[in-house]
Amino acid sequence: MAILSRVSVLPAPLPLLLAGLLCCSLLHIGAALSDDTLRLKADSAALKATSAGMIRGASAASAASTVADPQPPFDYFIFVRQWAGSFCSEHSCPKVHIHGYKFTIHGLWPEYKSGRWPQECDSNYPFDENKITDLLPELKEVWPTVFEDNERFWEHEWTKHGTCSLDVLPDEHAYFKAVLDLHAEYDLAAAFKAKGIVPSATKTYHRSELVDAVEDMFGVSARVHCDREGHLSEVWICVGKDLEVTECANADRRQCDSMIIPPMPTSAILGEQDAGSATP
Repeated sequence: MAILSRVSVLPAPLPLLLAGLLCCSLLHIGAALSDDTLRLKADSAALKATSAGMIRGASAASAASTVADPQPPFDYFIFVRQWAGSFCSEHSCPKVHIHGYKFTIHGLWPEYKSGRWPQECDSNYPFDENKITDLLPELKEVWPTVFEDNERFWEHEWTKHGTCSLDVLPDEHAYFKAVLDLHAEYDLAAAFKAKGIVPSATKTYHRSELVDAVEDMFGVSARVHCDREGHLSEVWICVGKDLEVTECANADRRQCDSMIIPPMPTSAILGEQDAGSATP
């Protein structure tokens, strides 16, 4: 009877137990739904905030363009000078007016130790010739171009290379002034003349002669480049971020072993008109 009695009383709490379980499940589901509702509300608020931020960002971008992917800071500069006599001895250079033994500037290029380089880093700094008015007489004399007007050449060099050097040279004027100062301080022609290296239509020089001349004068090595005719085209010297000459961080396999340094045509006189260089 006791067993029957226990059996008889078991069904009595079962509905209550089921009801309790159902109630707890509903409460759990309700709590979960409540949590999801809160998450949705939070996500909605975040989305609204993000959208507002994007709208503000778009408005700011419309006022001034920015660089989407900033490039890493560079490690050092390559200071590039060229010998216009090589080009003008093979082509007509009606705009070039060069006198004497003078190298002209090609540019000052930020470089990575890996051998790669940044370029066109910040469109927020467009070229403006009015910012370098005081430098124009010297720029026309030592930083000219043969293919286009000088302003386009300078704009190219500033946009491609100068905007990547802003952590060292913070504006356009600082960039061009620094390049002019480097050109005056490290006179390639003086270094070569000291070793008897002068322009000649027939004499061939070995690369080591030019490299040694630069090292003896400035204490660092140089990179020497030639055109397809075996004529000297450019001389590269590496410059640290402190604007002092330094050794280059990687080898340059594009150098030539021997070369001729053609004299400038007799009709060329530097400084009377806009003068020239290529624009790589």
